[in-house]
Amino acid sequence: MLERIREGAQGPAAKIILILIILSFAVAGVGNYLTGSNEVVVAKVNDVTINAQSLEQAYQNERARLENQLGDMFDSLAADPNYLESIKSGVLDRLVTKTVLEEAARDYGLTVSDDMVRDTIRSMEEFKIDGRFNNERYLALIRQIGMNPNTFSELIRTDLIRTQLVSAITNSEFVLPGESQALANLMAQTRDVSYTLIDAEPLKADIDVSDEQINKYYQDNLFQFNAPELISLEYVELNAADLADGMAVTDEEVQQYYQDNLNQYVTPEKRLAAHILISNDTDNAEQKAQDIYAKLQAGEDFAALAKAESDDSFSGQNGGQLDWFEKGVMTPDFDKALFETAKGEYSSVFKSDFGYQIVKVLDVQERAQASIEQVKEDVIAELKQDKAANNFFALQQQLADISYEVPDTLTEAAQAIDAEIKTTPLFSRNNAPAPFNSADVLAIAFSGEVLDERMNSEVVELGNNHVMVMRVKQHQQAGTMPLEEVSEPIKQQLLREQAIAKANILASSIAEQVRQGVPTMEQFEEHKALARFGTDVDNAIVNKAFQMGLVDGKPAVDTVELANGVAVIQVTQINDEATDDAQMISAVAERIQNQLIESEYNGIVGVLKAKAAISYPVQAQ
Repeated sequence: MLERIREGAQGPAAKIILILIILSFAVAGVGNYLTGSNEVVVAKVNDVTINAQSLEQAYQNERARLENQLGDMFDSLAADPNYLESIKSGVLDRLVTKTVLEEAARDYGLTVSDDMVRDTIRSMEEFKIDGRFNNERYLALIRQIGMNPNTFSELIRTDLIRTQLVSAITNSEFVLPGESQALANLMAQTRDVSYTLIDAEPLKADIDVSDEQINKYYQDNLFQFNAPELISLEYVELNAADLADGMAVTDEEVQQYYQDNLNQYVTPEKRLAAHILISNDTDNAEQKAQDIYAKLQAGEDFAALAKAESDDSFSGQNGGQLDWFEKGVMTPDFDKALFETAKGEYSSVFKSDFGYQIVKVLDVQERAQASIEQVKEDVIAELKQDKAANNFFALQQQLADISYEVPDTLTEAAQAIDAEIKTTPLFSRNNAPAPFNSADVLAIAFSGEVLDERMNSEVVELGNNHVMVMRVKQHQQAGTMPLEEVSEPIKQQLLREQAIAKANILASSIAEQVRQGVPTMEQFEEHKALARFGTDVDNAIVNKAFQMGLVDGKPAVDTVELANGVAVIQVTQINDEATDDAQMISAVAERIQNQLIESEYNGIVGVLKAKAAISYPVQAQ
């Protein structure tokens, strides 16, 4: 969160955040947000309402993001309804926070310029093709969410205003050089340390773990020994991609395929278009477009008119220029005007979904036919795929028929399609290997027909021209693992615990001797100037050493438990350092500033929420 807030205060990063904000608006039903809705209200912030549809769609968007991020782990988490409710609750809270920030920004009179709105939209990746802003893509996408350029621009303006408020908060925090220097000095501090290790392993020799102790641990910790349901599968796999490698293709077949499919190897004609758009929202839109057409007829410059008159201000800045288009890509009206107009000429006024338009053809790339030599490799690959697909369908039918007719074995089916029978190790629903780790395949693997009746499965589709049939080879029911299977691990655990307990007693005795100045038989290993983030010494010893302080200037002594024993630690000297590492000081300053930013941001949001009239109707609970 710290990084997101900080980045939100900076130019290019702010645009990225805006993209995410805008997408969340689009997914969350921006049309309803702007025009009102009869949906059930789940939250009200002053006079602004958040409806159930907006919440549900924003929740589904967040859920999809988490599924993509967490993968199969999400399915396990989503099995807990409390987890899903916590996600929805967090989404609703973010919608409320966004609303109170927008309200506050309006109350403070914050504004943004038209140029900033235009530049923000042009920077959005969603509207780019090959790294460049594409006006037609922009118009098509905003139309999909029920908006026109004016309303979308106002939405962006609102988001930018809200970001202004956040920026004002984040940019107000600063760190004094003395603060970052002091913390950097503390992080650079070193300590003179000596320690000795009490190894627990030799102490196990004198420990006897009885069957009664093992049984008691087992009974007291049964939850540790729950075993999931496990299965091992046999399966026969059929994949057209594997078949293609063995397909033979002759030169005659290549020549015939090329002649039969000449159109596939044509680079179609492309035209570079410019346009002037008068939006449907403009008063007397058709007449205005006709007036512009008359000016063109009178000899006025197309680019100058586009810049001055077009409601599409983005292309207008470039003289109305759009992009290269092939026939059939654009809407029929635009397409017809573009491809029936000669190079360097402009069309008459025509009506489109976006308004009234005039199209000019700036340049033309003629249609070109690729030679057989240029596309031979592609033709061979296509022929192999076609042959493999034909062979695949015939083999798939054989696989389906034989595995059904002989349902208690895969041997005959495998022989019929010349495939091997593969076997999986035992696995549970939560750790299935590929290709069994999808919900659909797992459902069939653990179905009654396959699991209980021990029959061959139906043909399972894994992908395009990729199938398999499976059957259970081994099955283990879920339940508590028997004591005899876990007795030895329990014994080793008890041995370790009792050995560590003995080591703790010895370590405490040695530590007390050191405090009293009594000589000990233990050899202490010394480390001068041990660093806080050093890696030469066990991390547990380092952490403990930096928690210890000298007592009246005298060495401090303590113990710490390790993985296989206990250490007695003595800190004899604390070495304060004044670091001049500019990179470290800068990183420390950034860390402090991020903490201040988060605190300030949370505080402002808390105050705004406290002042706002926020309610959650009964239906939202």
